[in-house]
Amino acid sequence: MEEVKRRAASGPSEDMPVVEFLALYQPDEGKVLTIALFETEEHMRRGDEALNRADPPGGTGGPGGRVSVEFYEVGARVAA
Repeated sequence: MEEVKRRAASGPSEDMPVVEFLALYQPDEGKVLTIALFETEEHMRRGDEALNRADPPGGTGGPGGRVSVEFYEVGARVAA
């Protein structure tokens, strides 16, 4: 999780046109679920390509690696 925080502190890169990024963490399990919101479908594709090129610590499927990827449209969004 510290690596995710470190990378996020500098903001999104040019090849990651994200509007909002969330990282949900289960410290006891060592699991992280990330949610990235994009303005357009094209931005989502560009973000996915950027994440596919990323070299996470531990490699794909290991710690920090992408295990599964799913795409959704935002049905509702509420912020306080």
